[in-house]
Amino acid sequence: MARVLVVDDDTVLGKLYKSSIVNIGHEVEVATDGEEGLKKVEEFKPQLILTDIMMPRMDGLAFLKAVKSNEKTKDIPVIVMTNLNDEVHIKTAKEGGAVSFVLKNEHGPAEIVKAIKECFANEPTKAL
Repeated sequence: MARVLVVDDDTVLGKLYKSSIVNIGHEVEVATDGEEGLKKVEEFKPQLILTDIMMPRMDGLAFLKAVKSNEKTKDIPVIVMTNLNDEVHIKTAKEGGAVSFVLKNEHGPAEIVKAIKECFANEPTKAL
């Protein structure tokens, strides 16, 4: 069982993702923006983070940058989720250290679960 943090301002989607991830055996916490997400990273110590891009107070790209620039959290894999299907955001997320990029408007929770499984398959030491 791994600890997964979901950072998404859409509370309905956050609950849906949480339920889907719990169903595959992981412990999940949810934050509604990047600022809350950073606090949960410190407290919950996730082994994987999923973050939306468009959020209030601190967006997902700023959150990703903060996670990756912190020596204690830089090795946590981050999957970026968004409805923004443009090369600029995809490139920025990948250059910022995201391990995967999922378009929420094209894929549901099953694709998120698949991305999580792939991430842990590629980085098994971070899953335990």
